[in-house]
Amino acid sequence: MAPVYQKNRAMLPNVLFILLACLFADPAFAYIDPNAGGLLYQMLFPLLIAIAGAWAAFRMKINQFFSALTRKLRGK
Repeated sequence: MAPVYQKNRAMLPNVLFILLACLFADPAFAYIDPNAGGLLYQMLFPLLIAIAGAWAAFRMKINQFFSALTRKLRGK
């Protein structure tokens, strides 16, 4: 196992790069159009609804499987 100082020494270039990138970063004068929020909502909301529906159906199938397995094990 390598000594601790060798691990820290190998990480030094990464730390220096991150530090320099933060120090010399230019401000971004970004503008998000107000309508962009509506576009994101129109794209993400149906996707989230589809995921929730699939999750509910999958959960129902798992419950049915374990209910049937429990019934078989009990001999009913």
